[in-house]
Amino acid sequence: MVLADFSLTDDHWAVFWLGETGRLPFSKIWSTLLATEVGTLGLGGRFRPVYFLHRELEAWIFGDHPSLYHALRILYFGLFLGSTCRIAVRCIGLAPALVVVTLATGQGFWSDLWGFSLGMSEQQAFLGISLFMIACDAIVPRFVSGEHIPPWALPVASLGTAIAAGSKENFIFLLAILGAIAIALAVTRRLHIAPAIFAVPPLAVPALVLYALASYAGNTVDFYGADNSVAHRLAEMLNWREVLARPLFVPFMFAATLLAIPLAWLGYRRSSLPRPQCGRATLVFIGFIGLLAAYTLWELFFYNGRLPSGIRFDFPILLLPPSVALGFAAFIRYALLPGGGLRWRFVQVAFMALAALCLAYFQLPFSLPRVVQAAVQRTTALRHDFNVMRMTTSLHPDWPIVLEPSRPLDYEVAATFHEWAKFFGISNPIMLRVEVTSKDLTKFEQWLVGQMQQWGMVGKNGSVQPLPDPAALEKLNEHCFAVEFWRPIVSPCVRLDFERSRY
Repeated sequence: MVLADFSLTDDHWAVFWLGETGRLPFSKIWSTLLATEVGTLGLGGRFRPVYFLHRELEAWIFGDHPSLYHALRILYFGLFLGSTCRIAVRCIGLAPALVVVTLATGQGFWSDLWGFSLGMSEQQAFLGISLFMIACDAIVPRFVSGEHIPPWALPVASLGTAIAAGSKENFIFLLAILGAIAIALAVTRRLHIAPAIFAVPPLAVPALVLYALASYAGNTVDFYGADNSVAHRLAEMLNWREVLARPLFVPFMFAATLLAIPLAWLGYRRSSLPRPQCGRATLVFIGFIGLLAAYTLWELFFYNGRLPSGIRFDFPILLLPPSVALGFAAFIRYALLPGGGLRWRFVQVAFMALAALCLAYFQLPFSLPRVVQAAVQRTTALRHDFNVMRMTTSLHPDWPIVLEPSRPLDYEVAATFHEWAKFFGISNPIMLRVEVTSKDLTKFEQWLVGQMQQWGMVGKNGSVQPLPDPAALEKLNEHCFAVEFWRPIVSPCVRLDFERSRY
């Protein structure tokens, strides 16, 4: 991926901040941050302060060097896989851990999450998730065994929560897990003053995210035009047909919770561990299974019935069932089979089989080399074609460029094309001629098309010039350029070698 470039979708923020100079001065970071959704806190919109701050810092440090952006994301993913593997090895052993982590990296949603663009907000969240997991790996085993907990662990877990929740709102659930850890430490008198004090400041970020989510709850529709009411979200989440169609979500978690209770009782009664230590292990096991079950419900509620999606939204919900299986295996090993032996080998095999079944159930065709190759070809072609466009249009800088979006989801490209044009030094005026067939559109798609038609008629903040009557293009005698999206151009203009379907 280090050979890939910026992507036409979702990477417009980077090119907007870099502009024609290819750099974002440090002095403009704060004002630029407030010009994003961060400056509209409480108005019912999204709120991802860490995501935007991270992307601005990248633009300031890396400038117009996309390979460095991609290298940083590879580092984040490697940190996540490393921390995941470390925890899995502690719970189930080296060989089963490597097998299951390898299978997990073959899930289809990774291709969308890492291979589509640099603008996926989950990418920045991986840094926070990894820090949270590293901290939990330091806290939980020591909490169970009664050992001293490093003073850095709780503040790092808090920082990880802030980074993840501030990058993508659905990761706010980490705050519940962090709260459960803090309560357990406080009840057992393991929560010390200094770590607790240092853990508080980062919590300002998830607190603001919660406030933004509360404001967003007042909207009648969500970001994709679906009913935003709590009743509709619950109905989508608990509809019995959907529940049965997704057995590894609600049914699996319900069954796991029911099974965890007698297993915890059995482990507590029969374990050879000292009673206080066994009690803490049982508490962690029940809490772990219960929190993952609740996390599953939260993801279904947050995404309003869109899971599984086959894209990045499937993280982390598709990894929760194997994580539950890991929790069962870890408790059995620690409480019932501390000596290992043949029965433990059976548990390891059963874990690998169950985890593989969970992962295979949602498996989509995925080839990492193919995804990387496609991303490199797609993004490098984008830069090449924009450079060709600059040379072509510079011969006639007064000719307008007419965009012809033909699908509702061309909205983002139509809205941000002027930013790309400025980034590549294209100064021609831009017009919009919407060629979308209005048949069988959802309300959300109708809204997208309506917005584009509005921009075409009256213009858009100086970035799009008005074109109230497309017939007026006839009078230009082909002294204009046109950009096709998904179908051949209809405007009487010179076609630019720039096709939306290529990128």
